Amino acid sequence: MMKLALLLSIALTVVLVPTSYGLVIGNFEGSLDSWTPNDATLSQATIGATVGSGSMKIAGPGGWHIDGKLDLKPSLLGVLGSVTQISADVTAYVADMPGNGWMNMEMIYNGQNSGTNNNIGWQSLGAKDINIWDGQTHTLVWDVPAALRTKLGGIDSSIQWMELMIITNNGGQNSQLYVDNIKMIPEPATMGLLGMGGLALLRRRK
Repeated sequence: MMKLALLLSIALTVVLVPTSYGLVIGNFEGSLDSWTPNDATLSQATIGATVGSGSMKIAGPGGWHIDGKLDLKPSLLGVLGSVTQISADVTAYVADMPGNGWMNMEMIYNGQNSGTNNNIGWQSLGAKDINIWDGQTHTLVWDVPAALRTKLGGIDSSIQWMELMIITNNGGQNSQLYVDNIKMIPEPATMGLLGMGGLALLRRRK
């Protein structure tokens, strides 16, 4: 049933919202969607929600820290090679972080660094500045380089661990932000095939 729901979600995304397609890996409606804490506390919230009514609150120390991570094994390994971008809707307020004058956020792929196909290691997609001054939600987008996509596409099931991590860095004594609608965005052709495959599966199961 979970696979069916995932395929249905992808298919509906392709059919109904062709300009904003993507595989949602965090919409935080009723749960944290398997995101787990590292150096920060992760909790459900409503502030900054852009899809539905839920978001994820990240609260932790200031400076550079790994806030939380998502285990990509085994269910998401097969799509990593086609993901060209990762995006997230982010909201932060300077009033929540006294003494803070700047903040940024990174997305990191981190995987087992062993073997011919699974030689992944630490792969940063770069730091994106977070606007903490205007009190608005902003969509941050990280590009996945073609060379990294090729490497990710070669991962096999023997990899011991593979994860996506959120890292924040700022100049204050603490950090606090709200995240929603975290998406992996594959190539349009891949999304089209996934959508058609999902619809075909639905027809066969009826």
